[in-house]
Amino acid sequence: MLQHPDEAAYKLFLDDLYAIYQQAIRWQKDQRLTVGRGEKIIVLQDRICELCELSDRKINSETMSAHEQAFIHLQKELIRGLDALFVFVAHPEVEPTNNRSERNVRHEAMIRKGGRTSKSQLGAKRRGVIMTVLATLNTRFAAFTLNQLIGEIGQWAQDGLSYPHEMRNACITKAQKHCCWCTSGTERE
Repeated sequence: MLQHPDEAAYKLFLDDLYAIYQQAIRWQKDQRLTVGRGEKIIVLQDRICELCELSDRKINSETMSAHEQAFIHLQKELIRGLDALFVFVAHPEVEPTNNRSERNVRHEAMIRKGGRTSKSQLGAKRRGVIMTVLATLNTRFAAFTLNQLIGEIGQWAQDGLSYPHEMRNACITKAQKHCCWCTSGTERE
């Protein structure tokens, strides 16, 4: 699609999609929206649905050009991912792009490619996955170190339960104590 910028339909589509994205960013930054964020997301999703008018069209590879097929695939993908598109509007602390994560992973990818440290395709894939996970953890946790990760994994092995599972179980237990139908007459906290 981006390879055919002269196509009027594609240009209009991208301009409209960008306008929706810009509106979403404005609503994300609007400090006055505390209750109305859900309604704003519905408005944005409706605009995406209106824009993706070809998303229900069946692709015929024999009669359609490759760029027409790609255009329809893009619209189908936008509709399929509709629930995830505007998370950053509902939760302003979430960044609207993945730029920071991409920057964190980029350095490691350049080292891996430049150093030719992977001897096989499988080794390259493993190293890429491991380094991507580490870069993501570094993005998510301010004081993340490899020693902390190794210590956490050791603790998981010793306890037989990871910290995220412990937190999830604690939340479930706490929610059940606060839920009237789960307490069966026992006193809530």
